[in-house]
Amino acid sequence: ATSNGATLYVSGTAAVTSQPHDTIVCVGGNVNLNAVASGNSYQWQVSTDGGNTYSDIAGATSQTLQLNNVTDSMNGNKYRLAVIGCSSNAINSNSVTLTVNTPILFTSPIINQSACEGNAITLTANATGTNISYQWQVSTDGGATFNNIPGEVGSTLTLSNVTLAQNGYQYRCIGTNACGSVTSNAATLSINIA
Repeated sequence: ATSNGATLYVSGTAAVTSQPHDTIVCVGGNVNLNAVASGNSYQWQVSTDGGNTYSDIAGATSQTLQLNNVTDSMNGNKYRLAVIGCSSNAINSNSVTLTVNTPILFTSPIINQSACEGNAITLTANATGTNISYQWQVSTDGGATFNNIPGEVGSTLTLSNVTLAQNGYQYRCIGTNACGSVTSNAATLSINIA
């Protein structure tokens, strides 16, 4: 007579040996969160309330979590990997935060300006996006070349005491953030004799 043998599987203790890291991505981008762990099963979890509660992400059962086509609504979400070993209690990785930056969009054109000699004019760059840095530029050759205006790094540009020499100058603004740089339209300055 033969007997059927039983196979004994021994599993180790769950452990996370390499933690995931906080990640920054732009809207529409893809990102991978990685952890190195040992255990019988893996489950990525997400918190949308600052880490108070976590819920399982369907199908996210490997040591890498791939997030595709990230949206701005995911900004601030926290993620962690739950690892189960020989006991039913999960060991959790560090919780990491996803920061989602919004690309720059100039929402309205910069308007051409007309002023009398000696007056002041203000140009405004209306833009949306995350953490925008501005740099105004001027062209004195009809738009063929543009040069940075030193110190003009706000969303508005004020030119005081304009002169006839500035007639026809063009002004534009470059917005820069973690998602790249975007250039506004160029507005033309017309100077009239007082």
